[in-house]
Amino acid sequence: MSLVLWIAIHIDGIDNMLAYMDDNFSEDSNPDLVRYEPYQAFFPSKQVRLLRLWDALGIPHKQPKQVFGCSLTIIGFHVDSDAMTVALPDDARLDLVHSIREFVLDAPARKRPLRRWQRLLGWINWGLNVQPLLRPALASSYEKMRGKQHPARPLYLNKAVITDLLWVADMFEEYGGVHILRSRAWKPHEAELEVLCDACLTGLGFWSPARQEGFMAALPVSPDAVEDTIFWYESLCVLAALQWAAALHHCPRRLAIYTDNLNTVQIFDCFRASAPYNSILHAASATLIASGIDLRVWHIPGSENVVADALSRGMLPVAHSYASSLRVLPFRPPQLKSGAAEK
Repeated sequence: MSLVLWIAIHIDGIDNMLAYMDDNFSEDSNPDLVRYEPYQAFFPSKQVRLLRLWDALGIPHKQPKQVFGCSLTIIGFHVDSDAMTVALPDDARLDLVHSIREFVLDAPARKRPLRRWQRLLGWINWGLNVQPLLRPALASSYEKMRGKQHPARPLYLNKAVITDLLWVADMFEEYGGVHILRSRAWKPHEAELEVLCDACLTGLGFWSPARQEGFMAALPVSPDAVEDTIFWYESLCVLAALQWAAALHHCPRRLAIYTDNLNTVQIFDCFRASAPYNSILHAASATLIASGIDLRVWHIPGSENVVADALSRGMLPVAHSYASSLRVLPFRPPQLKSGAAEK
């Protein structure tokens, strides 16, 4: 099917074609329908071109499977182009929730064969199409599977795996399976709120220029597994800023957070990190799903981050010399626990 898709796109010029297994799907902005003689029915022009390509290649197909419209079921998801949503049907979502809990809670001696792990994670990854922010919670499971090759080999479900998988089930159950399609490409000036963060070896600080509010805190104890402590604290400060913004009366839809630590920018951009740092992403995903915030974390040169730097060091006179109207309050850093953050 991959070769057929290549021919459709590059030889026949049918653009924006997508495929999953033996299912092909696309969009067609042309409102005019074209008659396809073998079915004596009308279809979008791109769909007719694909059907004719299949005919030329001798690929069999059936009319009931050739569907089109503003609302369709594609690879098990309900896609609505009018509402701009991709939804996981309730029965499929609840089946996934039940299977995750059964995998965790009914495991004999807290063990499951590798093939069961692979099957469940594949199913969850399918569900991530509507809840992509849950990805960090799968890191502990992939860590358990790493390097294992024998399908029948039993793998122990440790505390981290149990906590993370049950949290995934809870999130699918509580927040449903609807993903709202919206532009993922926006520029800094389009943010509804900007927050600047910094951390040093004595404290954390962040501030909002638009609100003229600043916050500072002493460093909490970092996990034993953390090797680059400043990286962990910079990431924790971004999480603190996110949670503060999410708690505002007028929660921003688009939030831009700036940090002068490139590693922090990277993990929030790809939403993936190693175990001790992944717990921060895990907590961030819970906040983002609950609030609906569209977050961007961008880099700012240290020379332009002077107010946040001063707040992190407790140097209030310096902060006020750059932002004279700044109101400064202490804040409590997020308390990470078992891979997530306490509310």
